[in-house]
Amino acid sequence: MSKKITIIVVVVAVFAGYLLYARFSEKESTQPAQTIINVKTIHAARETSASDRVYPGVVSPRNESLLAFQVGGRITERLVEMGDRVEKGQVLMKIDPTDVRLRLDTARAGLEKARSDISLAQTNLTRYLNLFDKGAVSKSQLDETQNAYNAADAALKQAQASYNEANRQLGYTELKAENDGVIVEKRAEVAQVVAAGQTVVIIQQGDEMDIKIDVPEQRVRDFHSAENIDITVAVTAIGAESAPAQVRDISPQADPVSRTYSVKVSPLSKLEGLANGMTASVRTLWRVEQYVLSVPVSALYRTDGQPYSVWVVSGDRVFKRAVELGEFSGDDVQILSGLFAGDEIVAAGILRIEEGQQIRRWTGTNE
Repeated sequence: MSKKITIIVVVVAVFAGYLLYARFSEKESTQPAQTIINVKTIHAARETSASDRVYPGVVSPRNESLLAFQVGGRITERLVEMGDRVEKGQVLMKIDPTDVRLRLDTARAGLEKARSDISLAQTNLTRYLNLFDKGAVSKSQLDETQNAYNAADAALKQAQASYNEANRQLGYTELKAENDGVIVEKRAEVAQVVAAGQTVVIIQQGDEMDIKIDVPEQRVRDFHSAENIDITVAVTAIGAESAPAQVRDISPQADPVSRTYSVKVSPLSKLEGLANGMTASVRTLWRVEQYVLSVPVSALYRTDGQPYSVWVVSGDRVFKRAVELGEFSGDDVQILSGLFAGDEIVAAGILRIEEGQQIRRWTGTNE
């Protein structure tokens, strides 16, 4: 009996072992082996950057006055033309004063009524004071008369202020030059209806000129380090040779469309014949040699609006690292931060890999 039991136990154990082996073998056969991707890698290295750059520019006045009417209306007269020299206080344009005169007449009528009311209130107050001294009126009646006089006095002050404002607005129907200068732009014509505050004339003050250039956001930092660069300007229209210049103004905000910054440079010496609107070229030259870190554009990786990144190789695996981009130059792009000289990165084959992917360095030969 015990022999039979022993045989049965052995058979069951062998069968169970066979089932476990079969199941394990099936699991091993269905589990995919990890794919090793062939990729081309390079080592990031610093290279000499082009230190000489030229920007196209336009000559513009250093000091400008943008003039506008302080009241809206239809322009009836324009007394100046482009290029006219004007003096401070000179009338440049006029708008129809009809509506402003109507408001002035209404304010004048209100002022006259307020003066009449205060005169009557003064008379009543004087009479009630006499009657109160004689005991003919009560204290409450005198107080009511005093309050009526105070209200009339306040109304007079308000009416006077309204009249002064209307009278001042009548003067605003004439646009006058605030300084001596030259008319460099007119933005409105006779019969045009303009709003209060809308620029209609631009006056150039003085003869000092600047050259305005648009600088890509990757290069604007150069102009913030102006002590490290030499700047020269050249204006073909006046036949002048390149003249040294300096940075005068840098816009704090980029243009929302072009993503460029407006930079103004001014010649260190006066250039005879320089006029508003002339084209110019601005050249920048670094005094010391620059070294930048560049990688191929093909090494950049980006998905779903995330920051740009590169795949950095560590051993036989790759890991994504965010980088800050600089200036594009042909097939390469400068890396401002996030990568260091000597780092090994994937230069080709980035679309097939993922975080922690095992890779094989492709050498250009079939293995």
